[in-house]
Amino acid sequence: MRLITSIATLIRYRLLEKFEVTIKESELAKLAGLRTEWATYKTMLQEAGFKLQKSKNDFKDELTATLASFNNQVRSPLMMANRWRTDCHLIALMTPPLFIFSP
Repeated sequence: MRLITSIATLIRYRLLEKFEVTIKESELAKLAGLRTEWATYKTMLQEAGFKLQKSKNDFKDELTATLASFNNQVRSPLMMANRWRTDCHLIALMTPPLFIFSP
């Protein structure tokens, strides 16, 4: 949007110059710095893009580490519970029944 505006502005000032319309010095100074300002703006956008990409990568790495930690914290009690169930099941299989039911 800003590029379209700056191009339109340059075209307007060239038309004013072509028809010898008087332009204030302050406006001409702003116009002279327009290209420099545009280059600065593009550089700032590029730097912001790099920072955003770095932030995305950092966030992804942090999220992956947090998820791994969470999985370990959840998995450990579940493994203990499963081991307890397995041990109880094995004990039940090895223990003879107290009474035998026969129909």
